[in-house]
Amino acid sequence: MKKPVLVIASTGAANLASVVAMCERAGVEPVITKDPGLVADAEKLLLPGVGAFGAAMENLSAGKLDKVLASRIDKKQPTMGICLGMQLFCESSHEAPGVGGIGAIPARVQRFSPGLPLPQLGWNRVRPGGGEDFIEAGWAYFANSYRITEVPEDFSCAWSDYGERFVAAMTAGVDPASGIPAILLCQFHPELSGTWGQRLFRRWMGLEARVREKAKGGETGCPGKNPSPASFRRGTALRILPCLDIKGGRVVKGTRFQNLVDSGDPVELAAVFQAEKVSSRLSGRSWASMASTKQSSAPFGNATSHTAMRRSPAVRPMLAKNSFACAVRFLRASPSAWSARVPLAGGLMASTKSAVAGLSDNS
Repeated sequence: MKKPVLVIASTGAANLASVVAMCERAGVEPVITKDPGLVADAEKLLLPGVGAFGAAMENLSAGKLDKVLASRIDKKQPTMGICLGMQLFCESSHEAPGVGGIGAIPARVQRFSPGLPLPQLGWNRVRPGGGEDFIEAGWAYFANSYRITEVPEDFSCAWSDYGERFVAAMTAGVDPASGIPAILLCQFHPELSGTWGQRLFRRWMGLEARVREKAKGGETGCPGKNPSPASFRRGTALRILPCLDIKGGRVVKGTRFQNLVDSGDPVELAAVFQAEKVSSRLSGRSWASMASTKQSSAPFGNATSHTAMRRSPAVRPMLAKNSFACAVRFLRASPSAWSARVPLAGGLMASTKSAVAGLSDNS
C-alpha cells in the first residue's frame, strides 16, 4: 500500500527533524521542498514552526512561496501550520514590526502580556471552543512568546490559557463527510505532544477515525490534576527534567562528554524511574548508581545534564558534539501520584525508546 505524502514547505528557519519523525511514526512520506509548484499542487501541505517571524517571511517571499501559501488558504486546500507556521499566515506579528505576514488570515500576532515567563515552554491544556468538533480536549506542548487572541471569521478554534486566554489552534473548511478540516493551524507542537498530538495529525491525514476516548476528567494526555498555584495561573503543568546523555545508543557519563563511561541502556534506565516512581528531589547520584541501587531520587552527574535539564522542552534529541542528550520530562509530583501524571506518549519507556530509536551520533 502506497504511503500518503505530506509536502513540507521549507521556511529556512525551522527544525524539521521532529516533524519528519512525526510523519515516519504515522506512516506518512514527508517531502521537504521550496518549489512553489509542489507547494501549490500538494494534496496535503505543512508549514512547520520554530524560528523568527521576520527571517521566515523573508525566506518565503524570496522563494515566492508567500502568495502560493495564501492561495491555499483562500481555496481551502488541505494545509496545516505549526507554531510559527500558524503565525506566518496572519497579517503581521509584533515580533517583527513592519514585516507583513502571508496575510491569508485577518489576525495580528501579539506578544504575551508583561510579567509572564517567556517563552511559554511546557504542557498546557487545550480546550475546544464552541463549534470546534475536530480538536479534542487534551494536553499539548507549547514553545511560544507570541499568540493570537481573536478567532478570525469562518474559523473555529480551541483555546489555552497562559496568564490569559489565547488561540491554541484554528480549523476551517471542514469536510461534512469526514469531519476533517482542510485548514488546521496549531500554536502548539503536535509532533511533541505525545499520543494526543500524534492522533491529531493522523486524523487530519485521514489515517485514523476520531475516537472519543477520554482520560479520567475528560481530557486526553493529561499530566495531572493538581498543578501548583503558579502553574494554575499560567495554565501549564510544572515538571522536572531528568536527562540521559546518550552516545551510540547507550547512556554515558562524563564531564562535557569527555572520558565517557558506559552506564547502561536508556530504555532500561527509564524503566527504573517508572517502576520506582521518581520524586522531585534531585541528588548527585549517577545513572549507573541509580540503576544498581534503584534509588527513587532523580540523579544528575554532570553539568551537561543540568544544562539539558534547564533548557530541554520535551522528549527529543539535544544536539552535542558527537552525541546527543535525550531529555525525559516528568511532572513535579509526589511519588505516589507520579505514574498517573506523566504527560508522555505511551509511558516513559515508550517515550524514551521513540526519542532514541533511529538516531545516530551525528543527528
